[in-house]
Amino acid sequence: MKLPMLEKDKANHVIYGSLIAFVASVAAMLVFSKALAVVIGAITSVVFSALKELSDYVSARKAEEVGLKPPHTPDVIDFLYGVAGAVFVSIVYRAFA
Repeated sequence: MKLPMLEKDKANHVIYGSLIAFVASVAAMLVFSKALAVVIGAITSVVFSALKELSDYVSARKAEEVGLKPPHTPDVIDFLYGVAGAVFVSIVYRAFA
């Protein structure tokens, strides 16, 4: 049986979404309760994922205006993969903390 593979771009969104959620959660634990820290980490990751796709949208529009091929294209699915990374960290943290 062959396991399903994520495209490299999608896998990067999951990894970075997870990493941002983890780092933000650990940093928030220095100030807030553990439960609130996980929420802060997840929200931080979601915001960064949204900002990344907004940045892709703006850069694509600017490139198109001057007749160039966009370096990145915005994609809602990329955003959702970033959110999935945040959800993964939240679930794992809740299970082991």
